[in-house]
Amino acid sequence: MVGAGGGLDTRAMARFAPGWRFTGVDPAAKMLDLARVVLGDEINPRVELIEGGVEAAPEGPFDGATLILVLGLIPDDGSKLRTLQEIRRRLKPGAAFVLVDRCDDADSPDFDRNIDRYIAYATASGVDPDTLGNARASHRANKAMATAARDEALLKEAGFSGVHTFYFAMNWQGWVAYA
Repeated sequence: MVGAGGGLDTRAMARFAPGWRFTGVDPAAKMLDLARVVLGDEINPRVELIEGGVEAAPEGPFDGATLILVLGLIPDDGSKLRTLQEIRRRLKPGAAFVLVDRCDDADSPDFDRNIDRYIAYATASGVDPDTLGNARASHRANKAMATAARDEALLKEAGFSGVHTFYFAMNWQGWVAYA
């Protein structure tokens, strides 16, 4: 799990597949500390958490990998492609890779409408409106966010095959691809 974060995704997958083991990397030590708490005594023995980016991950080969809500934070100056290539390099041939991210074009005339929809949905879902106060500014300031077409092209350029969308809601999109 590249961008292991606070452990919520790892916990969900570990509960789904009790026989699986996980390796997670994240550059934020505080997030990994939180992950250890979230995973608890039952799951922690099956998880290795490593501070750092994808380059800190063991060589593998791994049976699968995820990159959830991370690619949109990585600059598209060659860094996105290198990240995807490093993930692919660590996978067994044919292994599944799941990429999920927010995709949008801040220069699009639809951008503000997309953010309005996101804020309305989040508010209706019970998110405190105060936490959404700077959502528009922070999303507009994120120059690393790419369009769905760009993310899909990067997957293919990184050497993944069988790229297909499995999830789409508003501007959130998920793909499965294979090494």
